[in-house]
Amino acid sequence: SGGGYNFTKGFVRGKKLAEYLVTGDRRWNFATPLSESMHEWTVKSYPMTALYKKYTYSYFWENVGKKILPESNKSVTVHGDLTQDVLNNLGGVASNRPIVRLIPQVASTTIRTSSTSIVFDKEVLIAFIGSDINKVHLEINNNIEVAPGAQLVFIVSGNVRLSKNVTRLDGIYIIDGQLVDLYDWVPGDESPYQKQLFGEGSIMTWGGFDLGNTGGRYREFPHEATYQFTFAPKYLVMISELLGERDYLWAEINP
Repeated sequence: SGGGYNFTKGFVRGKKLAEYLVTGDRRWNFATPLSESMHEWTVKSYPMTALYKKYTYSYFWENVGKKILPESNKSVTVHGDLTQDVLNNLGGVASNRPIVRLIPQVASTTIRTSSTSIVFDKEVLIAFIGSDINKVHLEINNNIEVAPGAQLVFIVSGNVRLSKNVTRLDGIYIIDGQLVDLYDWVPGDESPYQKQLFGEGSIMTWGGFDLGNTGGRYREFPHEATYQFTFAPKYLVMISELLGERDYLWAEINP
């Protein structure tokens, strides 16, 4: 969703919004038995895509991780749940480069958010979820809301798993693994069509989406999406400044 923004006019540094959109070559099948759509959606394939880098956890950690200061922020162990207070304490103003790597406690490969909703209200936080040994998963157990003017980015080496309580997911999520919706409706639960998932931001996953089986969430209203994410251009400037932009090298060659 473009959120009412104009994709044809300049946005920042003379670029159009459309130039920031991620393209790829993959097909997603939403034609499940409970889906309103009985067709596959195809992401348009562009020529010469092999020239583009794969912006994974490893890429960002190699290029951004070495710039993290203080050194202790490269390995911040999360004891217990990842809470609103923890995230807001780690966040800060962009000029201080609030970038951290969160690692789980020994013998664990999962970081879990608290069972209560999180409202992130600092200017910015970029959080790597990973370790030097294993891929680390992020399990989100309730809503994550990003306040107006704030910006939250997760770069995850494993999967991102969403519990059935999650109905709002703001922020940018760059995921090496899958985005997994653990919603599984069983008799006695609130009707699944009351469990729309929406957010302001973007999700980029290299492992695809696992949106559940026939017990997953869905909407019985033809004009309301089960999953709805609104493009948030506020992230573009911050991501460019802290994570970098694609570089071009021009040279003359013989005709």
